[in-house]
Amino acid sequence: MTMPASLADLHNAVLQKLRDPDCPRYAVVRSPTGSGIRRVLEILIRDVAASQLVLVLTTRSVVAEQWRDRLTDDDNETRVTVLETSEAVLGLLDDPVAESGGGRVLVATTGKAISGLSGRALSELDYGLVILDEEHTRGMALMERLRADRCIALTSSPDQLAREWPIVAVISLPDVVAAIGRPLFDTVWHAPSEIESLLQQDADQIFRDYAEVSAAWDARRAGKSLASLHTALLDVAAALEHDAELRGAQTRPVLELILRRVWNLLDRVEDASDEDSRLRSLDDVLAAEQVDGNRCVVMAVKVADVSYIAAHLANVGRQVVGAVTSSTERLERETAFRSLNPGQVLVAGVGLAAHLANVPVPYTVILWSSAGLTQVIDRVGATDGVRIRVLAEEGPQGGADSEPDLGEAD
Repeated sequence: MTMPASLADLHNAVLQKLRDPDCPRYAVVRSPTGSGIRRVLEILIRDVAASQLVLVLTTRSVVAEQWRDRLTDDDNETRVTVLETSEAVLGLLDDPVAESGGGRVLVATTGKAISGLSGRALSELDYGLVILDEEHTRGMALMERLRADRCIALTSSPDQLAREWPIVAVISLPDVVAAIGRPLFDTVWHAPSEIESLLQQDADQIFRDYAEVSAAWDARRAGKSLASLHTALLDVAAALEHDAELRGAQTRPVLELILRRVWNLLDRVEDASDEDSRLRSLDDVLAAEQVDGNRCVVMAVKVADVSYIAAHLANVGRQVVGAVTSSTERLERETAFRSLNPGQVLVAGVGLAAHLANVPVPYTVILWSSAGLTQVIDRVGATDGVRIRVLAEEGPQGGADSEPDLGEAD
């Protein structure tokens, strides 16, 4: 019987193909979330950046920040610049090191790289390597316009897009599961109480009504918890009070009626704080994990949820070492992850998933919802001694909740 390849074997095979001088100039690597493929790309990036400039393109700013974190962790030689401001772009144009490479990596979103000052600056440079995380037609078209020796697009999709770049390496999900000998994560289901369901229904109706008079409102901002619902309702109330002052006499009564409904529902949400089934599910998971003295990192997308969870766990007597988000000072963040001891709990924003590499194994990551799962599982999904558990609300047919992954909201 043939033993399955280890994850290290899978990674080494991909790295060997990418280092091959005969590898096509434009190439696609296909690998599922959780395979650790970005660790392979980190090695390749550092190799090339030793003598040439490297550019990493992403679709979202939170992913760009994660690339910065993963490339600078325990590495003082690679200079990583995220092109997120005009000042950063202007500094790039005035920096001779950017033209010569030599330990320099630039990270940018495709939106910034395609047009404006960033686009003009990036088009004037020569690259040893350009990475696109994740493959899409717009980003691939941009890569073909850049002066680059090598361009590699990463994709988790089984279907290749319109631009027929050759697929040079493939890791399948069965390969990953066989290599690590376990599922990448497990789901912990919970059923909302009747009160929670009614509150969510009433809130959804308010959000729909408000969206009809305000194109700026995105109902996805309301997350899957009473705390997130409370924050979203406060946002709507503030916007409605502002709108009511600006709108004409014909629209003002409609806005004022919605505002009264918002304040009424906010009172009901605050009165129902003991009805949060997701918190009860979290308590059960932590109790089971900490019987064995396991380290636990509870992660949520929204800042409001991070604070809400930390306050609750402190109130019920858990050993919470801190609540950190992207706005927390970097040294404080790193210390919180590195110093997590057995039996303790850290609450953190999903945007800090790169710091999970600093937590001593074994430990368990508990996700407040399925939002952010991609970020966490890609970072530690196949790491020995790390378990990922996802809290999910049972729907009418027993399906998972579908809170969108919008990135950390701070």
